[in-house]
Amino acid sequence: MKGEATFLRAFFYSDLLKYYAGIPIVTEVLDQYDDENLFKPRETYDNCVELICSEIENAIPLLPDEEDLSPSEFGRITRGAALGLICKVRLIAASPLFNDPENPDNCEFRGQYNANKWVLAAEAAKRFITETNGFYSLHQSTAPDKYGSYEDFFIRRFSPEVILSYQSKPSDGSNVNLERNCLPGQFFNYGNGVINNLPLLNLAADYEVVKVDALGNITDSYELGIVKVMELYASGNVDPVSGWDPQKPYENRDPRFYQTIFYNQSPWPARAGKIYEVWQKDPASALTADGGQYLTGWYNTGFFNRKFLDCLCKSESMGNSIKCKS
Repeated sequence: MKGEATFLRAFFYSDLLKYYAGIPIVTEVLDQYDDENLFKPRETYDNCVELICSEIENAIPLLPDEEDLSPSEFGRITRGAALGLICKVRLIAASPLFNDPENPDNCEFRGQYNANKWVLAAEAAKRFITETNGFYSLHQSTAPDKYGSYEDFFIRRFSPEVILSYQSKPSDGSNVNLERNCLPGQFFNYGNGVINNLPLLNLAADYEVVKVDALGNITDSYELGIVKVMELYASGNVDPVSGWDPQKPYENRDPRFYQTIFYNQSPWPARAGKIYEVWQKDPASALTADGGQYLTGWYNTGFFNRKFLDCLCKSESMGNSIKCKS
């Protein structure tokens, strides 16, 4: 308990440092009449970094190793999480944003320039690798017949790539709150759904156009970006460099695009591959002109989120009976 509390204080200080740069450091219980501590000035950036790392070092001996936790304890703070936080704090402190040779003075908004900060960041990373005993590794699909590794990573509760994660509810096959909150309600016989996360065209435009060989391997890639996409949409021309066609905007994109964004005419495996139309509706019916399912509701961007969602989730019956296929 003490180790977790100490870690959390360091973790929240690191968040404050990230958002506000140097902040007042308070390490004792405040007294409402203690004006000296109540109105402490900001500390320098470097002092905040050292305080955070010192707090984490105090927490490390009191925290369990990841492999010592039971499955029901997944998501608790571990030594690996503490070592990982030191890596993150040291790396940010070494970056030019806060370790700038042209602005070398230590103040609230950046640290004293010191090239050795990169050494400290590298040592922290090496320590994480050696002291976690190889427990963490890149994710490999747990169900390669259903998912690729990229998609699978975001829908698995357990993964050796996760160092620390916030846990909501057990992923036991019945919890599909995320799917319900991000996908059209028609998928789950749930009215218009509860759409809380609609990607923008800006995100879709950031995924590169790729060229692949006969075996499906990517041989080249080309950046798009929102400015170029809007220009090509306005002109109707095909991009002479990448070959991107505004009339076929979802073809030949970075594979991660298809696992991140649910776009117009995307198939949804749990619905037997049925094609959904986001925009075009036949006025005479609930279907599109070509017979596809039309998605009703307040879908202002034309995209839905797919990342973190299980594409095998489906409605078993009317109402709230929803589950994911095993």
